[in-house]
Amino acid sequence: TYIVLQLMNNNSTQSNKGQTSYELFIDKQPDLSKIRVFKCLCFIYYNSIQCHKLKSHFTLDIYLGLDNIFKAYRVYLPTFKNIQIS
Repeated sequence: TYIVLQLMNNNSTQSNKGQTSYELFIDKQPDLSKIRVFKCLCFIYYNSIQCHKLKSHFTLDIYLGLDNIFKAYRVYLPTFKNIQIS
C-alpha cells in the first residue's frame, strides 16, 4: 500500500494543471528513480563477511517494493520463504 500511495502522490491530475500533489506542496518534481516493477526478479549481494568464499555471493529473489519504515527495499526470498529488508 505504501508504493500505491507514493505513486498516487506522484501522478498529475487535470485539476492540478498537470502538476503532481508533491510538486504543488514541495515546488519540485518527485524523484522516481527508486521505483521498480512489483514482483520483478532481483539479486541480493552478500559480502565476504556474510558468505563463505566458495559459496555464491548472490541470491535470486523477488522485489516487493519500498519499505515504509526504512529507506530500503522489501524482497521475498523464495528459498527461505520469508521477506527481507535489504
